[in-house]
Amino acid sequence: MEEPAGNNGAREAGYVARSPFSVDIVAESHAMKQVMERCHSYGGVHGPVLITGESGTGKSLVAGLIHKASKRKGRFLRRGCGELSGPTAESLLFGHTDDAYTGARTAQEGIFHQADKGTLVLDDIDYLPKKYQPRLMRFLDDGAFCRLGETGRPVVVDCRFVATTNKNLESYAREGHFLEDLFYRLIRWRVHIPPLRERPADIRELAIFFLRQFQQEHPDDRDTDWWFEDDVLDMMCRMDWPGNARTLKAAVQNIALADHGGNRPITRIQAMNYFNSGGCGKDCGNLQPNEILQILTDSGWNISRAAKIAGMARGTLYKHIDKNGWKKE
Repeated sequence: MEEPAGNNGAREAGYVARSPFSVDIVAESHAMKQVMERCHSYGGVHGPVLITGESGTGKSLVAGLIHKASKRKGRFLRRGCGELSGPTAESLLFGHTDDAYTGARTAQEGIFHQADKGTLVLDDIDYLPKKYQPRLMRFLDDGAFCRLGETGRPVVVDCRFVATTNKNLESYAREGHFLEDLFYRLIRWRVHIPPLRERPADIRELAIFFLRQFQQEHPDDRDTDWWFEDDVLDMMCRMDWPGNARTLKAAVQNIALADHGGNRPITRIQAMNYFNSGGCGKDCGNLQPNEILQILTDSGWNISRAAKIAGMARGTLYKHIDKNGWKKE
């Protein structure tokens, strides 16, 4: 059955996976489909998984898919290593006995213990303080650790360990900021998520998905139907998207919010109004002459306003007008 025109319908060739966070991961590109397949295959194997990728590529969501594919159906716990620099960090990781330190009135389980029969994710593993790295290395070897204040009575748990980073961990290890032995243990199973600029097919599908999601989250607009004109999606696919999916989602929401109204397509000119206001900090590509003329018409030939929307200087706009022989009707 042919897809209705103008509704940006999802393609059957695409793949949508659901993470434990009830967030869909859209995978239309071949590269992202491979990532999804790897997540499913890693669910049945033992050993730590290292997930790499730029900020905003969805590393935590991919970790959730690995957990979902795992035979361990216990808890899914996440903790950012940037939080593990204070005096309670060791206790948070490994737990403590009731007499481990002054003020410790009751024994407490750490997150390693709480993740037994489940999955533990440490985000930004490059931030893990070096003094805790040997203990993590020993845990990865035998699944055992001792609580703070306790020696000779190791706790043994069975949990899948996942680490994420947006840094080059191998370089960190070579520079002495990260234990090389720990690095080599972490890369036993590895998933790399390419940035959005390398998978334009996902940009298109994600933009459509985020627009639908935005409408669903605004019940007052249930009777409206927005969709992107194809040239808007084509333009988005040519952009770099620093910040990846986070930046794309913010752009879609801002464009939709600015174009609040009834059933209508979102045009390239409307999208350019957001992008050229500094929304993404990136050039969106050159406008076609007919688009520049449309901006002039929509602005009532207000040169200052039209130049701002088009993202060009007033002098440049005048050159386009002279070159094409346009005149205000």
